[in-house]
Amino acid sequence: MSNEPGKRATIKGLIPGLTEVGKIKIGRKGDERKSGDGKSWQLPVKLDHFIVTKLERGPDNNFVRDVALYERLKLGDKPKEIPIVLLFDSPELNFQSRYVCYVGKTLACSGDGENAITADRKIIPCPCAKKEPTYQGKDRCKIHGCLSCMIRGAGSVGGVWKYRTTGYNSTVGITSSLALISTLTGGFLAGIPLRLSISPKVATNPTNQESVTIYVVGITFEGDIEALQTHTLRIAQRDATFRQRLLSVEDEVRKTISVEAEIVDQAGDIAAEFHPPEPTQADIPDIVVSVAPAAPSVVTETPAVAEPAPRATTIPEVPTDLPEPPPAPPVIAIPDLFV
Repeated sequence: MSNEPGKRATIKGLIPGLTEVGKIKIGRKGDERKSGDGKSWQLPVKLDHFIVTKLERGPDNNFVRDVALYERLKLGDKPKEIPIVLLFDSPELNFQSRYVCYVGKTLACSGDGENAITADRKIIPCPCAKKEPTYQGKDRCKIHGCLSCMIRGAGSVGGVWKYRTTGYNSTVGITSSLALISTLTGGFLAGIPLRLSISPKVATNPTNQESVTIYVVGITFEGDIEALQTHTLRIAQRDATFRQRLLSVEDEVRKTISVEAEIVDQAGDIAAEFHPPEPTQADIPDIVVSVAPAAPSVVTETPAVAEPAPRATTIPEVPTDLPEPPPAPPVIAIPDLFV
């Protein structure tokens, strides 16, 4: 293989990623609305169950349900659980999250909770007041999380299904679940049979203090602690050499894969769904989480549908620190209104 200038076997600087073969959603696009400038957009609709889709859209601009997969897995019409398996032992490679701010369809800012990078590549403190529900600007900041997984029993290997969320509770819940399972297994996550589940929680609308039911997504193991550790032991004994190779692969992936690549490449669809032009409190309520006795932590969430639209860009490194297990769970949950 030649190392001469201009004779590389691959294009230098391309950002690798996992091939997406489908989407896992808990929402859809609804009725068409008009924004203040006369542009059309579709109101996000929340669901209490999962929808597993292909990458193609139907006449209603929603992604098409994967009917063949539903039949193969006997999921039923409104599945509350999806059988999944993860590709990596590293939690942050399976589930990535950022604070994200859009202006129209342009990514204006993206941060990791300490520092953020603006559209003109400036480094600023993160987070800021734009993530508060009282913020009225059109450039509101929200949490964006993306889980990449394989669906067990799908009958194919070579790509992943992605679940995307702007829900604070779902983001914290998935991160915490992965950290807990990793701790109980001594660092194993890849290959363990898990379930992606959705469950109802009660939250408070900060605008009127009324209780509302929201739906939060989490990850669980199909069994008790003993079963989890027994399953992990079998994986460890089966091929210790394979695990060493996996860790080596993860090191290389961590150097190259970028959490920002997706939110830049799919900015048009993400902005349209996560950040509707004129969301109203009646359409998409702001929800506050109450943790006694401290003041409540607040986040506004709106659903989103993302569709690939490749763009080249320079992306900062993904944080690699394993998240610490969370403190005692909040009394009130925050909604996950993600399509």
